[in-house]
Order: sequence, then C-alpha cells, then structure tokens
Amino acid sequence: MIKTKLLLQNISVSLALKVASILVGILAIPAYLNYFDDQSLLGSWFALLALFNWLLFFDLGLGNGLKNELIQNLAINNLVKAKELILSSYVILLLLSTLIILAIFICYAYLPHSFFNNNTLAKDINHFDSVVLVTAFIVFIQFPLRLVVSILLAMQKSAIANFIPFISQLFVLIFLLTFTPHDNSNVFLNLTIVYGICICGPLFLATLFVFKVISNWEGGRLKVKLNDAILLLISGSKFFWIQVCLLLVNGSNELIILKFNNAEDVVQYQIYFKVFSVFLIAFSTLTVPLWSAIGQAKALNNTKRILKIDKMMRYILISSMFCMPLLCFILPYIFDLWLGEGVIKHDNNTSLIFSFYVFVMMGINYSACVANGFNKLSIQLRCLSLAVVFKFVLIYFFPDLLTDWTDVVVITILSLLPAFILQFVFSQKILNLELRNSN
Repeated sequence: MIKTKLLLQNISVSLALKVASILVGILAIPAYLNYFDDQSLLGSWFALLALFNWLLFFDLGLGNGLKNELIQNLAINNLVKAKELILSSYVILLLLSTLIILAIFICYAYLPHSFFNNNTLAKDINHFDSVVLVTAFIVFIQFPLRLVVSILLAMQKSAIANFIPFISQLFVLIFLLTFTPHDNSNVFLNLTIVYGICICGPLFLATLFVFKVISNWEGGRLKVKLNDAILLLISGSKFFWIQVCLLLVNGSNELIILKFNNAEDVVQYQIYFKVFSVFLIAFSTLTVPLWSAIGQAKALNNTKRILKIDKMMRYILISSMFCMPLLCFILPYIFDLWLGEGVIKHDNNTSLIFSFYVFVMMGINYSACVANGFNKLSIQLRCLSLAVVFKFVLIYFFPDLLTDWTDVVVITILSLLPAFILQFVFSQKILNLELRNSN
C-alpha cells in the first residue's frame, strides 16, 4: 500500500511538472521567434539543438543499464552492490566523455559545414565553429551529470528527476524573454552558452543531493569492479542501440527537413510536434516511474501489481487514441491564440498525420515499458533496427517522395509501424507467460 501511494505521488508530481514544462515550451516558441529576427535562423537553431541532442545519446546506454540493475538491487535492499554499480558507471562515463570530446575536437575540421544548407550560417562560419566547440564542451560535462537522472528514477524519485528539465527550460525561457540581441553576430553563441549553463546547473545540484543520500547507505570502502563494469556495458549496449535507432528514426526529422526542404519548414514541424507531443510527453512521464515499478515488482515476484500497471497503461493509451483526432478541430484557434492570428496556417491533413505519428510512438513506448521492466530487449533491437534501415533506404533511393516536409513524417510513421505491432504482441506474450508462471 505504501509503495502504491509513493508511486501515485511520483506520477502525479511528475505529470504536474511535465504540464508546467509543456507550458514553458509553448511560451518558448514565440520567445524564440522574438529572439531570432527570421524563421530561417530559428530553424537552424532547432536543427543545431537536434544535433546537440544526438550527441547526448552516445552514452553507450549506461544510464538505462544502470537504472535496470539498480532497480533490482534496491528492491532486495542490496545497497553495497548498488553503490558499487553507481561508482563504476561514473568512472566509465568520465572516461567515455573524455574520449568523445577529444574525438570531436580532432575530427571537427573534417565535418561538412555545408550540411547546414543555410546562407546565414555560411556567412559566419568562424562563429559557427565556436558554437560547435562550445557544444562539445557542454556534452563533455553532461555525460556524467545526466547519470543522476537514472539513479533518481531507480530510487523511485521520478518527481525530482522531472523537476530537473523543467527548471532548465524555465531558465532558458527567462533568458529569451529578458535578453534582446542587438545583431545576429552572437545570437547562436550566447544562446548555446546559456543553454549549457541552464542544463548542467540543475544536474550538478541534483548530483550533490544523490551523493548525500547514498553516502548514508551501508558499505565500507568501495572500488570499481571489472565485473560490474562489464555487466553495465553489456546491459547498456542494448539500451544504447535502441536509443540510437529511436534517435535516427525520430530525431532526424528536423535535419532531413532542413536538408530536403528549408529552415522555415523545420519551424512548422516543431510547432505541430509541440502541440501533439503533449500526449506523448504525458504518457512517457507516466511510463518512466511505471518501468521502475514493473522492474521492482518483477524482482519481488508480484505479478498482480505488474498486471494492474499494464491495465492502467492500456486504458490511457486507448483514451489518447480517441482524444488526439479531436484536437485537430480546435488547433486553428490554438495557433491563433498561441502564436498570433495568421502566423501559422492550419492544415487538417498535417494534424491527422501528427496525431497518428504520436499515437504510434505512444504504443511503442507502452510496449517498451513492459519489456524494459522485464529486461527483455531483443524484439526492440530487431524492430527498431529494421525501422532505421527502412526509413533511410526510402529517403536515399527515393528522394522524390519528399515533395513536402510532411512526407518526412509519413515515412517515419511507415518505418515505425512494424515495431508498433510486433512489440505490442511481444509485450503481451511476456505478460501472459508471467501470469502462467505465477499460477
């Protein structure tokens, strides 16, 4: 009963923080439009931000690997092992971040700057060099700092974990609202530095909090164990490949639109996705603590609790399926109220495409939550790998299909549909097997 109450508290606070984060994100769009003097420049910033997020995924999946291992050890109160796993993870990520930043500094001279097909950036390439180097330094700092989020989630403190991105976004919004650039020469560099400070600052404070908590756990002098490092790397490598596949399928949309269309279309994509991703963000916020709860229940052989959690997720998923198309009818009024009358022209077909895209992503998220809790990752590895191959084969061999920026979203949906179906079937098999074993 106590665990259920704690779970519900975490979910409710996390959802409240996500709602607040969504509101901040909505307010950030007009703030960005005011900060940049044209949509082309703003589109380039969104593309650079997507590239920044790409780099942050290359942590070998150690965050999720550590999370799964911690859930099991904390469930049986093996605090010594939990501390050793945390220590090993930080050592591995510090070494990894050092190697990555060295590789970025060495290889950057060979990167094709022309990838960002944007005249504004091309006029100031030296400044763009500075932006990329600052971004590399931020990534170096963030790799070990981001580990604290996985630790908090494993400790059933998802509310704190969700507070971190909220406060980071809020600080970025405050900067956008209070700072007015006099010209375009420093807009990217200033925003990149501020973005890095706003992201890394809360993570650092959360790390201090976590280390204070675990310092009270039992255990004497600890050391990094090779077996722990290998265990985390094996577990993490599976999550890492899943992260890479999802990033290539979903996180590449802005960059592909920028390459085959133009920067203004990236802004259109971002605005539509901001609205419909409300459902995805809310559902993802829900599944994060439920993933930990399923893993904990599995470690304690509590099948009844697992099935109860699964039933709740399916109910929310089905409800969202009917709610998202209804959003299409009021979206024109939302655009006018949010961005100003006539700034964005609403298109019903685009709205329906995004509603289906988000629903597919929610379904994959649901299946992944169940599979991750049981540490069964094989079907995700296969399905998402297939999605990556399918998407980029279509784009590479049939570029004529991309006559409009929405075609990129359609191709993404088609790539993810097999994963959506197969992962759902697999997750139900896992639950049925667990039910039979418990009887």
